[in-house]
Amino acid sequence: TVRMASDPRVLASNLEKGEHVIERGRQMQARHPALFKDVRGRGLLLGFELSFDAGPVVTRCRERGMLCNLAGERTVRIAPPYVVSREELDEGLRILEESVVALAPPPSQV
Repeated sequence: TVRMASDPRVLASNLEKGEHVIERGRQMQARHPALFKDVRGRGLLLGFELSFDAGPVVTRCRERGMLCNLAGERTVRIAPPYVVSREELDEGLRILEESVVALAPPPSQV
């Protein structure tokens, strides 16, 4: 509800969860710099820019239980609910990273 969305405690929690996701995303970027070009967002609206078409990654993530969508041709957007736990965020990021790595084109084509 609107009341929940404007509660300072909820807002602080969302910012903290978003910072956690960005930190984890930057770790993924460090592990796979040729695949993850950027990690950005604020609160629980976040984007992962890839070096290749993100459409198949979104499809694979959905097949594995992670809800996400496209924000342009190369960006996977996530917008988890306010009640998401850190463990659920970590599971979603694991699914995202595994999907990106599995679907990445050969290094010569990235």
